Amino acid sequence: MRTIAALSIAVLALAGCDIVEPEWTVELGHVIEGDPPMTSLIAPDAVTRGTPFQITASTFGSSSCTHADGFTLGKTPTLAEVRLFDRLAPPGTACTEDFGSFPRIITLQFDEVGTAEIRVIGRGDGKAIRVVKKTITVE
Repeated sequence: MRTIAALSIAVLALAGCDIVEPEWTVELGHVIEGDPPMTSLIAPDAVTRGTPFQITASTFGSSSCTHADGFTLGKTPTLAEVRLFDRLAPPGTACTEDFGSFPRIITLQFDEVGTAEIRVIGRGDGKAIRVVKKTITVE
C-alpha cells in the first residue's frame, strides 16, 4: 500500500511539471549551385512576358533534421529574389547523414521584354550567405 501511495504522489508531482523540449529553429536553408537535380534553382531559359511560370527552389540537408519552412519573395520588374527558410533540429539531435532535397514550387511572372534575373538566397558553408542566380529571357 505504501508503494502505491508513494507512486501516486510521484505521478502527481510530475504531472505539474512542464517537460521542455528544445525548440527547432528557423534559419535560411542550405542552398547549392550545381546541375539538376542537385541545385537550388531550376527555371526555364525563356518565358513569355505577362505569363506566369514556375521555378523550383530547393534547400538541402538531413532528411530527419531539416524541414522546409517557406520562403519570401522580393520582386522588381526584372528581378525576383527568393529567400528559402528551413526549420532545423536543435543542437545535439541525432540526425541521419543523408542529403535530402526540400523543393518549393514558386510561381513568378515578368511583365517586361528583355532579360530578368532570378536569385535564390540561402546559406552556404557554415552561416555564410550564398546566392544562386539564373538570367532568363523574357519574350
